[in-house]
This record gives sequence, structure tokens and C-alpha cells, in this order.
Amino acid sequence: MKRIDITELLIKMEDKITAENLPSNIKKTIENMILCRTEILGGIEYKCKCGEVHTAWNSCHNKSCPICSNLYEEKWLAENHEEIPNVRYGHIVFTLPHELNYIWLAEKKALTDKVFDTIAETLTEIYEYEYGLTPGIKIYIHSWNGEMNMHIHFHVVITIGGINRDGNWEDKKGNYIIPMEEVLIKYRGKLLYKLRGMKTKEITERILGKIEKKKLNVHLCEEYEGNGEHIFRYLAKRLRGGVFKDVRFYEIGRNRILMEYKRAGKWKKKILSREEIIKRFFYHIPETGQKTVRGYGIFAPSKKKELLKVLEIKGYIPVTLKEYKAKVICKKCNEEMLPHREVKSRKQEFIEGMIKEGSEISENRIRYITKTHKVEQLQIEFKKVV
Repeated sequence: MKRIDITELLIKMEDKITAENLPSNIKKTIENMILCRTEILGGIEYKCKCGEVHTAWNSCHNKSCPICSNLYEEKWLAENHEEIPNVRYGHIVFTLPHELNYIWLAEKKALTDKVFDTIAETLTEIYEYEYGLTPGIKIYIHSWNGEMNMHIHFHVVITIGGINRDGNWEDKKGNYIIPMEEVLIKYRGKLLYKLRGMKTKEITERILGKIEKKKLNVHLCEEYEGNGEHIFRYLAKRLRGGVFKDVRFYEIGRNRILMEYKRAGKWKKKILSREEIIKRFFYHIPETGQKTVRGYGIFAPSKKKELLKVLEIKGYIPVTLKEYKAKVICKKCNEEMLPHREVKSRKQEFIEGMIKEGSEISENRIRYITKTHKVEQLQIEFKKVV
């Protein structure tokens, strides 16, 4: 039984995948993941005192790529923890009714935007009415379960307190309680109203009627002890890596893949075909320009002044940061290797070569043709154009 990573699986299926008429965001993701950490993207050459040389190839930095996401959690916390106030935080999970799954596939960006706004408006209005406070809210969409099936849910991190009407920070008194009955009523009403406003044939009165009668799944988690480090680490883990981050694949036959995935902290097993794995992967690739994490209240981009004021009073969350810049260790003498020179990508070399040769084709045209990174194909293209 041979373990196989997702890149190998994509390469084996590449001809079949590229033959299909896929959206540009899916094509771009597949291309990025296949090229991740290969010489085509260039890299950095490292040299050791003992003379040993090693080249570390560049990552693709695609949100859905699990290969280059391992160090992203620490990087994100290092770059963002000074903008997260040291206050109490709560965690709420809103799960989208399964009746909306295929509507979400057809209108991914539009429906995601509607749900983000619905959740933010619901919680902000309740906080302002019940407590006279404007909270800080971070919302993150997570569209799969352990088996990579569609399970669209939104993780909400909310401050237990907020800016009062005088413009000062005020901690919410008492236990971490938000009136959940009111949350459910408001959330349902706002969601149905926004869904009815969407111009799409997939949303029918039959589906809306089902949602209206259904008990919506909104889960209020227990308050995390201490500062917000634990909950923001939880969020940071899910920002990059996509659906393949927490699964393992083993090839057990010609078109049979054993998938290992985690459920309730235990590893489970399931056998799937290559086509089924790729299909499930496609479900969860975000559309181009779609933000998977958004801030509202004092975390909204327009509320920078209010956030800075809170940070001055409360400080930012103390985070124990681990090393997120990978060290390159020499295999020969076990010492740390230092960067020696940049290795240009094949794309860069090709562009520079064409410009140097004085090609009559414009630089923009060269860059447009070379966007696929496939040099052999590019050379054929140029022969046709020249």
C-alpha cells in the first residue's frame, strides 16, 4: 500500500481534468498545486560552510494547497496578533442548512456574501440592543467535513464586550451568555429575506419553505479560558491548506484510493475513486477574489481608529510564537545552511530571454502567453505568433 500525496493524484488525473470545461479559479488552483515547490517556480540556493549546496524551491501560496500551508499558522499569528485585543472571546458556529448546498455551488460567492452579512448583522444588532455595545467579530467559512463532503459552516469569534456609546471599551458583565433564541429568530428571518432577494433560479419557494420550518443549527461553544490565543490558533490552522490538510491517501488499486481522515480526534478510513476525490476537492475551491475570513464591528476595515483605541487600553493578545521561517539544515554536517543566490523560475528565464533577443512581441504579450509556466508549450506558441 503506497502513500500518495494530492500533487501526485492531480498529475495522474491532469489530462482528464484539463479536458473538462472548468472555471478559471479551479484551473489556476490545480496548476499552482502541481507546480508547488518545483524548479518551474524558481527558488533559493543555500550553501553550507562545508561546501554542500541545496536548492529550496518556491511555494505556490495557493489557499487550497496543503503542501505549503504548514508554517502559515505561525506566520499569520506573527503578522496579526498585535491587532487582536487582549480581551475575552466567544466562539459560535453557524451551519448552513443542507438544502442550500447545491445553491451554494451554483452561486458560491453571492451566497457566501449573504451569509457573512446575515451573521454579522444578527450578532451586532443583538449586542447593540441588549448591551449597548459594538463588539469585534471575525467570521471564517469552512465548507467541508472530515470526509471532504459539503458541510458549509461559519466559525464566529466574537469579543465578550465592546465599544459603548461613549466610545470607550466595556467588558460584558457576567457569564458568556448571548440570548440564543433571539439569535436563531433574527438569523432565520434575515437569511430568508436575503435569499429571497437573490436573483437565481435555484432558490425556489419549496426550498425556502423547508428552511423556514427547519430548526437551524447554531452552536454556542463554551467560553475559552485565558486570552484569545487558543481560539485564534484554531482559526489560523484553517486559513490555508484547504480540504486536503487533514487527510491522508494510500493507493490500493488501479482506481482505488484509501482515504484516512479524522473524526472526533480518531482516524477513520474510507475507499474512494480518484474521480470522487477530485470532485470533492473542486467543491471547496474558493472563487477568485472571495475572502474566506472577514472582520466586522471593531474588526471591520473602516473601524481602525476604534480598534487602535481598544489596543491602547487592553493591549494585544500575548502569543507564544514558534519559528515559522523554515531553517535549511545541511545533511552532511548538520549545520544551518545560508542563502547563497536566487534561482530564477523557468518563466522568468523565458521572459527575459525573449526580451533580450529583441522579440517584436510586446512584454505584456510575452507575460500573457507565459502565464501557464509550461515552457515547451510556450515555445510552440511563440513559433506560431512570430
